[in-house]
Amino acid sequence: MLTGQSTNQLELKINKAKFSSVAPAYWEIGLSISSPSFSGYSIEKKHNFKTSFNAWSACDNSASAFSPAVQSALRELVIHPNFPKLAGQ
Repeated sequence: MLTGQSTNQLELKINKAKFSSVAPAYWEIGLSISSPSFSGYSIEKKHNFKTSFNAWSACDNSASAFSPAVQSALRELVIHPNFPKLAGQ
């Protein structure tokens, strides 16, 4: 458990943020995480979403899908078996 006294810092890098609004529409998010106590690891997560033949709607769907795509990638990062090693555990 981390407390207010913790000096351990996590470094998060965005390696990829790619999307397509053409069917099959998707966001691809790539992240790397490391800390002073562990060299870290990387993940890539593809998040599919609905698109449209209408350009306005396709762009709107892409923007709306970004937040859930990032949340999904962060979830993959945190549930990774090596995540506790970042805290020196």
